[in-house]
Order: sequence, then structure tokens, then C-alpha cells
Amino acid sequence: MRKINDLLKSRDLPGTQIKMANRGGEIVMMLPGGRRQVVHIRREDHRYILASRVITRGRVKSFSSREIAEKIWDRNRYSDVVEFCIDEGGELVGRIEQVADTLDPEEFFFFLRRLAQECDRFEYLLTGKDEM
Repeated sequence: MRKINDLLKSRDLPGTQIKMANRGGEIVMMLPGGRRQVVHIRREDHRYILASRVITRGRVKSFSSREIAEKIWDRNRYSDVVEFCIDEGGELVGRIEQVADTLDPEEFFFFLRRLAQECDRFEYLLTGKDEM
């Protein structure tokens, strides 16, 4: 995680208008238009896992099982980088897994941006607002 913490010393996401605030393993991504997305980073064995909540467990339960499964399947069909799933807490999240040893800064910032943007878009499609 030291490698990640060194990269997160920046307050801006390079090449974008996205601002970042690092809160120790949790990065608040401030997107243009005032929208925000929180990205959690952890290391498991030889890989980093980046995850961000799309909607809460309560919101997930407002859809039928079939309806939420179809929405997740459809979104995953069009996403090359982010995987959407229901996590162990029942929340709908976006995730990216990357081998830790080969992660370089450009790739890391690309993953952060894509995860925040795609989770924010999916959240908006499902709720019509920013629920951060």
C-alpha cells in the first residue's frame, strides 16, 4: 500500500478536472458538477482491489432480484474495465482488480478515474441523483 499512498499525495487526478481527498484507504473523488464518489482501496495477496458503492443495500432491495440482476448484467456487458456486483454487505458496487507488482502510476490514475466515473453514472441511472 505504500506505493498507492505515495501516488495519492496529489490532490488532483492528473489530466482531469477531478479532485481527490485521501482518507487512508478511502479516496473521495470530486467530479465535475459537484458529484462525488468514494473509492476504497485494499491489498489482497498479490493484487489491489479498488471498489466504489453505486447504491446502498436498501436501494438494491427496492428492485426485484431479476430487475437488479438484469441491470448489472447489462452494465457489465458494456464495461471493459469495471465489474459491477452485489458485495457481501448487499450493496451494488463497482470493482477493479489489478496485480500489485505491475501497477504503474498512469494505470492507477486511469483505474481511479474510470471507477469513479462509471459508478457515478450507474448510480445516476438507477437513482437520478448523487447519493454519495
